[in-house]
Amino acid sequence: GHFRLAGVGPASATVTHARFETQRIQLIDNLSARVVLRARHEVVEAIEVSSHGSRRLAPDSAASSVVLPRSLSGERNSVLDVVSRVPGVAENGQGGLFQTYSIRGIARQRIQTLIAGVPIVGERRAGVSASFIDPELLGTVEVIRGPSSTNYGGGALGGVIDISPRQSQGPWAQVGGSSAGNSWNSAVGWANEDWEVGIAHRQAQDSEDPEGGPIHSEYEQTSARIGRSWSFDGSEIDFVVLPSWGVDIGKANTNFPEEITSYPRERHLITRLSVHRSDTDFTLFAHPNDLITRDVSGDRRSEVENSAVDFGGSAVTSHSYGQGQWRVGADYFARRGVDAVEREFDPGSSVPIETVATLEGAALDNIGIFVDWRTQWRSATLSAGTRWSRERQENGGSDASQDDAWTGFVGTSLPLGSGLEFVGNLGSGLRFPSLSERFFSGTTGRGEVIGNEDLRPERSFALDLGIRWYGRKAFGAVYGFRTEIDDFIQRIEVEDGLLAYRNLTSGRLTGVELDALWEPIGGLHLELGGHRIRGEEASTGVPLGDVPTDRLWVSGRYRYQRWQASVRLEHRWANAAVASGEKTVPSANLVGLGVRRSLRRDLGIAVDLENALDESYFNASDRRVSLAPGRRVLVSLRWGSG
Repeated sequence: GHFRLAGVGPASATVTHARFETQRIQLIDNLSARVVLRARHEVVEAIEVSSHGSRRLAPDSAASSVVLPRSLSGERNSVLDVVSRVPGVAENGQGGLFQTYSIRGIARQRIQTLIAGVPIVGERRAGVSASFIDPELLGTVEVIRGPSSTNYGGGALGGVIDISPRQSQGPWAQVGGSSAGNSWNSAVGWANEDWEVGIAHRQAQDSEDPEGGPIHSEYEQTSARIGRSWSFDGSEIDFVVLPSWGVDIGKANTNFPEEITSYPRERHLITRLSVHRSDTDFTLFAHPNDLITRDVSGDRRSEVENSAVDFGGSAVTSHSYGQGQWRVGADYFARRGVDAVEREFDPGSSVPIETVATLEGAALDNIGIFVDWRTQWRSATLSAGTRWSRERQENGGSDASQDDAWTGFVGTSLPLGSGLEFVGNLGSGLRFPSLSERFFSGTTGRGEVIGNEDLRPERSFALDLGIRWYGRKAFGAVYGFRTEIDDFIQRIEVEDGLLAYRNLTSGRLTGVELDALWEPIGGLHLELGGHRIRGEEASTGVPLGDVPTDRLWVSGRYRYQRWQASVRLEHRWANAAVASGEKTVPSANLVGLGVRRSLRRDLGIAVDLENALDESYFNASDRRVSLAPGRRVLVSLRWGSG
């Protein structure tokens, strides 16, 4: 930066920041000087710049991690495989391609998932799955932990998964396979200065657990990305189309093959147009989608077809003043034609004997207006913001419901010297009940579900404190958090196979996260991470659902000339404090190994061994979750500059 000191005569200046080395300068004749700070944190990593369609909204003090999917070793068949490497994030619900994730023990519709800046919303009770986009088409995945409703809307009560499409520099191709389910995948792409095109295909058969039991995890899926960027009259314009279609997607459960749950068809078409001009960003998007869920048990077969058209937009403008910046934004999200049609069939018949529409032409409108502010006060960075949200829902002949609420946050980051930085956040979160929670009653992969039109919005208040350390070739962070959720919407088991929703008086989540990396010598990269999370009803101490097991992992990779070797060791502690509809989970030790070889500059081969110890373990506490896959070998071949 450039600094000018008022006054006459010699002067000295000291410039400090946790992320940069301290600079001391002497000014004798000229009181104007240019200061260039050298970063403390110089860990060598790939950097990829991606277009979200809007600028990053989370404050600097928030606990967040950015993951580059293609830099990861081991399995990455879905977005879940990518984000579960982040402290505080874990698998949730049942297995298979559609398995979802939790952040700090908060899951389902309480996590906001964005793809290319487009909110992803669905009527699956387990929460949305972003697995319809192939990982080979992903650029970066940012995970923001903690309530982010003020910046990202009501669905971000627990955190945000912000996914950016891949941006390449030229042609590329990839092909790979795994011994688990005899799966294979392929992808190709091409890019120039203006266009980006990519298409990917994956398919797999059912796999096996370490004890030889079947896992219903088959699927076939194709997705693509088409992007176009250009400049016009001082504006930067970005347009992206992301189509996806999947068939015969299996949902793993402990009752398979006596009970078979699958998704015969899933389709998505995301389109987004964003315009950046000066300090203002505009975004418009649309997302038609549909999903068929099939459940076969004995002589009974039922199918539920969900469909909807989501659309909306946003506008954000930012302005600077002195050492501060403020930002004002408004966003709109709508759903139309939200249908859930359930059909019952006799064995061997394609003609339904009964048809019931529990969501019929349902609609949702959500509008939000927010403002946030950031400034420097002495050496500290201060930020604050607030949002007003209103949501209206209706379904068929039911009376429309309308809720509105305010949320807010304050945050700070304070350099402590020697590379240390203190961060703290206080924030409130919000989630309106989903259309399905209020209005849907029928068959799901978990059994029969009864909706509750009297559900109230969930509200949360969270405290997040952390210490970060930035070294020359190292980084470390420890975060502690406490989240109180009022009117927590819990899915409870009324009787075997019958579920319903209710508002709890209050729920409490506490935990600690560890995140560190180090490059002691050239070519050697080490990482350490983990979390410990507890959740309970505030008044009774009864465990909350969706809280993951405690975990600690260490990984390392070493590159020498054209070779790279990697290892990942993870311990998961047992979890016996489970909620209704869950089961106890024993401890597990997981080992992953990998080796890579660059055959030439743009061509490389990789071989990975996952679950090398052939450990029998559950990756979630859901009562119907099956054992995770056993030992498996993965092979991939990559070419290109993308």
